[in-house]
Order: sequence, then C-alpha cells, then structure tokens
Amino acid sequence: MEGLGSDITDQEAEKLLTLGQKYFSVQQYSNALVVWNKLISTSAPSKEKVIQLQSIAESNIGYIYSNGLGVKVDHSKAEEYWLESSKKGNMEAKYHLCYTYGGKKIPEKGIIEASQFCKSAYNFYKSKTNKEYSDKYIIEHISKFYREYKMGEKGLERVNDK
Repeated sequence: MEGLGSDITDQEAEKLLTLGQKYFSVQQYSNALVVWNKLISTSAPSKEKVIQLQSIAESNIGYIYSNGLGVKVDHSKAEEYWLESSKKGNMEAKYHLCYTYGGKKIPEKGIIEASQFCKSAYNFYKSKTNKEYSDKYIIEHISKFYREYKMGEKGLERVNDK
C-alpha cells in the first residue's frame, strides 16, 4: 500500500487513527486495517506525535490478528505488530505481549519474555504519575500472572502447574 510520504502532519495521522477507530467500533475490521496500515506505512522518523499514533495503530492491528476480528487468528502476526509498537514505547502493546507470552499463545516464547513485558506494563499502569492511563483490569491481570508464577530452579515456574 502506498503511504502518505514523509510529509504527514500530526493532524493527518490523528485523522487516520480516529477513522480506523471508528471502523473498529462498528466492527468494520477490514476497513480499520486498511486505514491503520496506511498510517503505519508513512515515514515520519522525527515526528514524535506521528510515531506515537503509529504505535497505537500497530497495537490495534496486533489486537485484530490476535483475536481473529475479520481475519484468521494469527498470534505470530499479532506479535510482530506488538513488538514494533512496544519498541516505540506503547505500553498497551507490552501488556498484550505479556498476556500472549504468559498464556503460551506463541509456544517458542516463554515466561521470561512474558515477565519482561509484564513488569514494564505493570509499572506504567500502576504508576501514580500515569493516573490518566491507569487501568484496573490490566493491573489485576498482570498481578494474577505474578501470583501464578514463582522463581524456581529453572527460573520462573508456574506455582500450580497442572
């Protein structure tokens, strides 16, 4: 898909992200994918706001693939988008990686990888300086992950491995 080039403005990026979110909210997932892919294909290496908006779009695309919303479930593809998004500092993507790796949805990834993303996301969402991003569900979900695992001889191990 052709991107918008390097001249994308913050406002154009916001419009694309918002349009994708509107499509998503009415379950038009394929349209959301088209719009968000257009946003992430743009080049804006020095525009912090555009990069932040692209990371949100990447996290959203990962969510679509992870949950099979209008597409075949593809945890590996979701992981690719979330990893790219997390490199840009997106904490929601880090939470999704925590959940995906911890839930063993990607067999070759383990608890150690999960715990790295879990710790980062937990600290962010729990931080008093990030009240605007606080999400009790995410905090509880990550806390549950930590209750299920303990440090053992081989690293992190499930407490009640069945």
